[in-house]
Amino acid sequence: MFNILIIEDDIKLRQRINKILISKLPLLSIAEASDEKETFSEIEKKRPDLVIMDIRLAGENGLNLTKKIKGRCPFIPIAINTNNDSAEYKTAAAQVGADYFLSKKSNTIYDLVSLAESIFLRESEDTSKTYKCG
Repeated sequence: MFNILIIEDDIKLRQRINKILISKLPLLSIAEASDEKETFSEIEKKRPDLVIMDIRLAGENGLNLTKKIKGRCPFIPIAINTNNDSAEYKTAAAQVGADYFLSKKSNTIYDLVSLAESIFLRESEDTSKTYKCG
């Protein structure tokens, strides 16, 4: 089972992403979070293989949360999915450890499906990994 955590404070968008990912990749297990507390609770429960994160969240900024996740669990790939597609945000996302950067303006939800599928295939081929969060 491949686990994805969607961190997005817009519940309708979060549910839309969830529904589309499941319809295209039915072997997924998807958890959802809207803030830092829910995020770390879900990470502990699910050990996601991919995190999809918005930059603008209620309370915590997605870039700061990315840095916190990478500090505890550096092996988890994080895809920033945001309307803020400026070069500044791309650079900032890379600096805090984001592995992927997708623009809600220029990418489609199916780009997320493609990304998840490629990571799922790569992870399924590598059975040597053991993950621990610090």
